[in-house]
Amino acid sequence: MGFYLNQGNTMSETRLYPLDFDALQKGDVIPPEQIEKIYNVNREDVKAYQLKKLVLASQIERALGDRGRSVTVRGDGDSLRILTDPEAAEYNAKRFRHGLRAATRSHKRTMCVDVAHLDADQKLTHSRECVVQGKILQSIKDTKKALRLESHQRQTPGIEDVTGKQ
Repeated sequence: MGFYLNQGNTMSETRLYPLDFDALQKGDVIPPEQIEKIYNVNREDVKAYQLKKLVLASQIERALGDRGRSVTVRGDGDSLRILTDPEAAEYNAKRFRHGLRAATRSHKRTMCVDVAHLDADQKLTHSRECVVQGKILQSIKDTKKALRLESHQRQTPGIEDVTGKQ
């Protein structure tokens, strides 16, 4: 279930560490004060705080996923937010598109490498990597195009479609 932290001598002060994952719900916000307290880190130490916030977000996603409750956690300023399903659908789609754009930029940079400065093994590895990346990006492009070209079939009975069939 998790680690336990006893802050005093009485059992009533024992709580799940770092959080009671079972109590978390979609839409919940973990405030910065709680993150600071859990990890004994101050927001003024930006790098350390952001790292701990990322660790906690991953820990929440993993713990709830292990319980069969898949969630998306994102930073919201200094807080963490467990997104509701509509928020998660929009957020994850945007992150996916961003990842594709980043992959495309990375592939363009990979193609610009001057192979004259690579040894034989590096040239072979680089060449294979270029082909694999290119095929992956092209398959995504082809799939998007195929999905756009699929026509919608009218499902309303009794109304003729554009071919004149009923």
